[in-house]
Amino acid sequence: MMNISTQTKETLIIFGVALAVLYITTPKGKGSLIPKPDTAPATELATKENAMIALDAYVNASKAGESSANLNALNNELASQYGLRVYKQGGIYIARNSSGTDILKGK
Repeated sequence: MMNISTQTKETLIIFGVALAVLYITTPKGKGSLIPKPDTAPATELATKENAMIALDAYVNASKAGESSANLNALNNELASQYGLRVYKQGGIYIARNSSGTDILKGK
């Protein structure tokens, strides 16, 4: 039989007790002790990118002096491609989704 020194025995006992305490005090059902970073869902990021594209196109067309009919046609195209429309209120351009929620604002 193998003889283990008393110091090794004490170290193993302390290690075992520490593991038991860790197991007992760990919250159950959480999955991980490390919290996940807050990130926007991929669909939300894609919607914001599309809103940026829509705002950029509409603002550039407006600044280029396009007629109201052309701006309406552009808005219809943006609505069919991205599900967004751009409006101008008080000098601020607003990209809204089909349910009327403001997605992005710009000047």
